[in-house]
Amino acid sequence: MEGKEDAPRTRQRHLAKHESHSSYNSADMENIYKLNRMSSATRARYDHLLKLLKAIRRCSKCKSIEEAITQILDTAREILECDRATLFLVDDIQEQLVIRAGTGVDKEVRIPWDVGIAGFCYQSGQRENIHDAYKDERFNKETDAKLNYRTRNILCVPIVCFEDDADGNETRKTVAVLQAINKEDADCPGELTPFTAEDELLCDHLSLQMGVIIQNTMLIETTQRAHKQVISLLDIVKSLHSKHLGMASLIFTITERTPGLVDADRCTVYVVDRHENELYSAQGAVEIRIPISKKSLAGYTAATGEVVNIEDAHKDDRFDTSYDKKSGYRTKSVLVLPIYASPESNDKDEIVGILQVINKLHGGAFTEEDIRLLESYLSIAGAMMNTSRLFAHAKKKDSEFKKAGDIEVNRTKTTFQPSLGGFAEGDEGESEEED
Repeated sequence: MEGKEDAPRTRQRHLAKHESHSSYNSADMENIYKLNRMSSATRARYDHLLKLLKAIRRCSKCKSIEEAITQILDTAREILECDRATLFLVDDIQEQLVIRAGTGVDKEVRIPWDVGIAGFCYQSGQRENIHDAYKDERFNKETDAKLNYRTRNILCVPIVCFEDDADGNETRKTVAVLQAINKEDADCPGELTPFTAEDELLCDHLSLQMGVIIQNTMLIETTQRAHKQVISLLDIVKSLHSKHLGMASLIFTITERTPGLVDADRCTVYVVDRHENELYSAQGAVEIRIPISKKSLAGYTAATGEVVNIEDAHKDDRFDTSYDKKSGYRTKSVLVLPIYASPESNDKDEIVGILQVINKLHGGAFTEEDIRLLESYLSIAGAMMNTSRLFAHAKKKDSEFKKAGDIEVNRTKTTFQPSLGGFAEGDEGESEEED
C-alpha cells in the first residue's frame, strides 16, 4: 500500500536517525575495535557487545516506554539470533504478566503471574534456559496451537530495578520478564540450536539495562501524571462551581473525575442515610446499601471518620471478596475517605458521604499526596452535597405540607353541604365542638 512503510524499513530509518546524532557511527566503532582483523568467532563476540552498546545508546534517547521496549526487543532478536522476543510487564494490581510488545504478537496478552515459564521466572527471579520447551511441564502448548507456531528452545530472564524502601535500604524488584524463543543456528541456516552461556550473559546485560530504562521511564511518567493531577484538580473544582448540581449530578461528577486525579481504576461514592444507619451508592440502576459498621471498609470510615488506606484488600478482614469472585475483577489497593458537611468539620456525625477509590494503576498503595489531593476538593464537594441534601429534604417537606393542605381542603369541601342546610349526617357533634 502506498504511503505506508513496512516495519523493518521503519525501524532502520529510526535507528539511522538516532545514530546520526552520535559522534561515532557504526563504521567508526567497528574501526576502533578493529573487527576486520579478528577471527570470525572473536569478531562475532565483539559484534554482539557492540550491538548491545548501540542499543543502550538508542534506548537512552527513547521518549516513551513503548519506544524503548521496541528497541530492546529488536536488539534481543539481533544479538541472540532468535526468531522471537517477548516482553512481559508485571501488573501488580491484577497479578498478571502482560505482553505489551513482542515480535509475532499484535495484541495485548495477559497471563497469571505464577503460570508458565515466564511466571516461574518472575516468581523465582532466576534465569531459565530451556533446550526443549515441550519436555518442560511448565510450558503451555496451547499457546503454540493458537498462534500456529512451534516453540523449541527458550531463554527467559527477569528484568529488575532497584528501589529504596522507607528505611533507605535498596530493594530488588522484578518489573518485567524478557523471553527469547528459538535460537537460529548461524552455521546451519534454517536449523535451531540451544541458547549458549554467552547468550545468557548478553541477555543478563540486556535485562539490566532494560530495568534501568523502565525505571527511568516510570519516573518520567510519574512527573507527567503529577502535572496532569494539578490540571485535573482545577477542572474538578471548576466543574463543581460551574452550576448548581443536584445530588445525582454531583455524585456523577465526583465518580467520573476522581480516578484520573489519583491514578485509580475505579471510584464509588456512598451517601449516608442516618435514618436507616446505612450507606447507599446512587450509581447505576441498582442501589447498593451497606450498614454503617466496622465490618466493611466504607462502613468503618463512616462509623469512625478514619481514612482507610490498604495495599491489598484481600488481606483485610473487612473487605468482602464475593464481588471479586463473581466478576473476576481483582481489587487490591483501596483508599476510603469521609466526606464532611463542611470544610471545618471533622465530627463523624457530620459525615454526609464516603469516597472509595480502588486500585492504584501505577504503584502499590495510595500515597499521602493522593489523600491530600482528594481532601482538598472533597471539602468543597461535601458542602455541596450537604446543601443538595438539605434542599431536597426541604423540597420534600414542602411537598408533604402542600399535599396535606390539599387533603384538608378536599375533606372540607366534601363534608360541608350547603344545599342540605349544614353539615352532613354524623358531623353535628363535631360542628358543635368547633362552634
